[in-house]
Amino acid sequence: MLISNKKRIVYFGCSFTSGLELIDHELLGITIEECDNLKKQWISNGKTIVDFMNYLQKKTKLSHEEIIFKSAKRSYASKLSAKLDLEHVNYARPGCSVDHSLLMLFSTYYAGYINPETDIIFLGVTTPHRYLTFQPNNLGKDHSR
Repeated sequence: MLISNKKRIVYFGCSFTSGLELIDHELLGITIEECDNLKKQWISNGKTIVDFMNYLQKKTKLSHEEIIFKSAKRSYASKLSAKLDLEHVNYARPGCSVDHSLLMLFSTYYAGYINPETDIIFLGVTTPHRYLTFQPNNLGKDHSR
């Protein structure tokens, strides 16, 4: 594939691609080790990563989207785009299933936000136990088994 006519890399995927958790320690003003120990304590107390994200939002007074945006700047996706001197556009979301990523990719394409002629489309594939459900009370919500 030639990239000479490409202007951007547009990413879809889960937290691995979004870069979530890469800067948690910086946002909290603690070391990586202290942050890892804090997360281990949360898990041993039966709390989830969602609980930790809520805690992070309260401590930093940042929204979930603001944390994702700040984290994306440190993701491998951002580094790859910089290395190739292309614009970095990251639609990846934490907890996202492959089904949801594909739905977002096609929705974004049909809405005219991506152009295969000028964009490289990158789909970060997550673990197979995540799936997208459509229920009246949880429309479009990702789940993990």
